[in-house]
Amino acid sequence: MPDRNESLDDQALRHFMALREPCADSREQLRRRHDLQRWLDQGPDYRQAWLRCEQQWQAIEPLSPLFQAPKPRYSKPWTVATAAMVMLTLGLAWLLMPDDSGAIVNTRHVQTAKGYPQRVDLEDGTMLMIDGASRLQVRYTSRKRSVALISGAAFFDVAHQPRRPFVVDTGQGQVRVLGTAFEVDAWPGGARVAVTRGRVAVQSAGLNQSVEIVPGTAASLARGKAPDVQSQSADGVAGWRTGQLSFEGAALAEAVRAMGRHYRGTIQLSPVVADLRLTMSIKLAAVEPALMALPEVLPVRVYRNHNTIFVEPR
Repeated sequence: MPDRNESLDDQALRHFMALREPCADSREQLRRRHDLQRWLDQGPDYRQAWLRCEQQWQAIEPLSPLFQAPKPRYSKPWTVATAAMVMLTLGLAWLLMPDDSGAIVNTRHVQTAKGYPQRVDLEDGTMLMIDGASRLQVRYTSRKRSVALISGAAFFDVAHQPRRPFVVDTGQGQVRVLGTAFEVDAWPGGARVAVTRGRVAVQSAGLNQSVEIVPGTAASLARGKAPDVQSQSADGVAGWRTGQLSFEGAALAEAVRAMGRHYRGTIQLSPVVADLRLTMSIKLAAVEPALMALPEVLPVRVYRNHNTIFVEPR
């Protein structure tokens, strides 16, 4: 039972230490992993604490899956290096554990660095392209495929499995599909969904009514508000997959959020200019020059202080 005064970071460390401790009983290993999953499912703050722990070990490359048959004997206690490998594996590979119904669950946590999109191929043939500075959790059972997009953007090319629906949850709403290709962009207070193939049903959190969107359209989601459907050029969907960003009448806040995933520093945008509309195409390698050129097309002032770029009203 966790101490009520124990911080989330301490709780994350406690789960890590539990996984580090040698155990010859496979059921005990499964219980520990199940405990971790239930802890992570309590909310985004818990997942963020876990991700902070992962970052401390500076993951370099994906490791082999954690789930292995138990060995009859342990030749020596786990070292700190071995513990680090476990932490990296939890972050970059699959955890296999039973859910409450006994079905096998595959869970994967992915976090990308700024400027480094990552491709992830899932076991059912679904492909994810995850933008830089993004975080998500994939959870597969025998009945359902789900992704929690915690922050950032991802493009999904979903394998067709009518009896096993695919759902993306952003906290502000859900996207439900059978087989299609689409992008989801999530941020605190909202999310946006755009389709390139097939069709998806979107539903804002707190509402029961869903709206269907098709290629050439996009929907903005916010908790308690009906989805706002707009037209969307297919060329502007997940352009970061091909090394560029395209904005056509986009709110400056939306554009800065997308550019910020590919700028190593920080971008501070004044709320006064957040709703200005921007039409621009830029290369991901030229995000900083594009930001500095904003005064040429918008009534803003842009300046840099160390590694922070400020965008303010002129």
